[in-house]
Amino acid sequence: ALYKGLVAAAVVAIAGFAILTLILNSTGALSSAVLGHPVINLFWAGVIGIVITILIVAITEYFTGAQFSPVRSIARASQTGHATNIIAGLAVGLEAAAPPVFVIAVGIRGGLRPGRSLRNRHRRHGPAQHGGDRGRDRRLRSDHRQRRRDRGDG
Repeated sequence: ALYKGLVAAAVVAIAGFAILTLILNSTGALSSAVLGHPVINLFWAGVIGIVITILIVAITEYFTGAQFSPVRSIARASQTGHATNIIAGLAVGLEAAAPPVFVIAVGIRGGLRPGRSLRNRHRRHGPAQHGGDRGRDRRLRSDHRQRRRDRGDG
């Protein structure tokens, strides 16, 4: 039932993304001139989000489902005593942390990729507006001081 609901929600979401993309593309409300990139890139970012969701659910099912090896290894360790149960549980727990982190990191990178030109187009709220890169400012100040010392002014 969980997977049927997940697949149904994914299909509805992707269909909604596609319809919304077509509407926004045809009306010109979010045209390439406004966004700096094709509207279809927003659709692909949404699809990447759906794929991340499905992968996270699959990873969770693998590490918590009784039919898969992580749970079976903890069950086998429980037969020999409390300490081995704790050790096996910690080991599986530590192993279970890495795959979702990897999927989310790759998904964030993949989701940002379609909107890359949007970031470059609307850069006025970045470092240039707020005083720039602090390291660069320090270098400029130290260069200025060095020039003053070289001239004998300071």
